[in-house]
Amino acid sequence: MKSRFLSSLLIPICGSAIATGLIGLISLIPIQPATAQPLDGQVNPPPANVLKSLNLSDTQRQQIQAILAKDQDARRAAMQELRTQEQELRTMMDGNTSREALLQKFNQVQGLRRQNEQRRFEQMLAMREILTPQQRSQLSQAVRSSMRNFRGQRRFPRPEN
Repeated sequence: MKSRFLSSLLIPICGSAIATGLIGLISLIPIQPATAQPLDGQVNPPPANVLKSLNLSDTQRQQIQAILAKDQDARRAAMQELRTQEQELRTMMDGNTSREALLQKFNQVQGLRRQNEQRRFEQMLAMREILTPQQRSQLSQAVRSSMRNFRGQRRFPRPEN
């Protein structure tokens, strides 16, 4: 669910290739133990074989976890603010709000999206610096494979005749 939401935000801003890599990179690195229940709105940890295939050292794993943990509360608050503003925009669209007020709210929402995207991109760049070129390549292949599998799944099954 979160990957689809992130895709809808990221692809128009930075293109599908960067968005796919960013989503894949962030979603492939767990920040909590595999036995922990994901918090509301978090992506489930990836399969252990994907992480093992990257052969992350303990140092790399700790550095990536630190990057993901840094400013986590601020990022969550920013995402909540974005969701709130998006809901307000939808509510305004349903009513008799003036065009000018709608444009102002839309611009506010777009600004929040850009700020959140900037944070995610900076986080991705920091994590990228930790990986070796070979690990980057392996991760890229895993992300592409994951996206092919995701796209291959039907979102809405065909009705039975």
